[in-house]
Amino acid sequence: MDIAHSLPTQAKAISFSFLSSRDIKNISVKQITNPILLDNLNMPTTGGLYDPALGPADRADVCATCHLSSYQCPGHFGHIELPVPVFHPLFMNQAFGLLRSVCMFCHQFKMPELVLKKYVARLQLLDHGLLAESQIVANMTPKTRSTGGARDDAEDGEDAVPVETVEQFSARIDKAVKKFIDESMMADEGVADVGTSDRKPNLQRTQPSGRDNYKDGLVYAERRDLLHEFGRKAYMKCSHCNAAAFTYRKEGTVKIIEYGLSKKHQDQNMALGRKRPNVLAMSKQSSRVKK
Repeated sequence: MDIAHSLPTQAKAISFSFLSSRDIKNISVKQITNPILLDNLNMPTTGGLYDPALGPADRADVCATCHLSSYQCPGHFGHIELPVPVFHPLFMNQAFGLLRSVCMFCHQFKMPELVLKKYVARLQLLDHGLLAESQIVANMTPKTRSTGGARDDAEDGEDAVPVETVEQFSARIDKAVKKFIDESMMADEGVADVGTSDRKPNLQRTQPSGRDNYKDGLVYAERRDLLHEFGRKAYMKCSHCNAAAFTYRKEGTVKIIEYGLSKKHQDQNMALGRKRPNVLAMSKQSSRVKK
C-alpha cells in the first residue's frame, strides 16, 4: 500500500460481540495456573496473575512477551481454564428465563405451540425492522365460529368454536410473515407491485432492510421487551407432555436454584410415564462415543 496516496474509507456499521473460548485462547499469551501472586521475595510468580509474560509489573521490568519496557508494552491477555462450566454473569437473566420456559422432561418450550409461533414470527419481523407488522402478528388469533359465523375473534360472553387448527393458524402466520418481509425487500429494491404503475414507500418500516435493523431505537426496544416478556412467562405444566414443571430461583449472578416437585406432582408425572432424562449421563456417553 502506498501511504502517499491514501484511500479514504468510511465505516458503514460496527457491531460488538463476546469472545468465544477459541478466541480467548488465540489472543492469550499465558495460562494462569498459580493462585499465588508473589513469592517470598515479593516477586511475581510464574503462572500467576502478575506473570512477566502479561506485561511489566514494575517500571524497571521488561515484558517477557514483547521485550518492551513498561512505557512501551501495551500489556497482554492471559486466560484461566475453568474446571466446570459457569454462568456468564451478563447472560444470567436469559439463562434463568430459558430454564423457566423449557420442560425438563420433553425438552420443549412449555408454552402452547401457537404462542411460541407468534413469538418467533414477531422476532423475525423485528429483525427486518418491521415494527408495525410485528404488532399485526401479535393481534392475530385463530378463527372461531359463533352464531354470527366464522370470524377472527368472538365478543366477550359469546360461545366461540375454533374453526382453524393449529397447523392452519401457523401456516397463516408464516404466510403473513413472508408477505411482509417480501414487500419490505421489494420496497428497498424499488420494485413495483404487479398491476400498479409505481411502488408506494413502506412507511411502517422504521429503516431500510438489513442485518442490523434490530438496532434501531424503537425496534430494539420492542425486541428487548418481547424477549423480556417471553422469559417472564412461567407455566406450571408443559403444554406438550402435560408434565408438572420445576420452579427456579435466581441468586444474583452467582447461581440458579431448582426446587424439587411436590409429592402430588411427582405422582402425576409418574402416572403419565414422564421421567426426566439424565443429561449429564447422556453428555458423558456422547463424549465417549466421539473419542
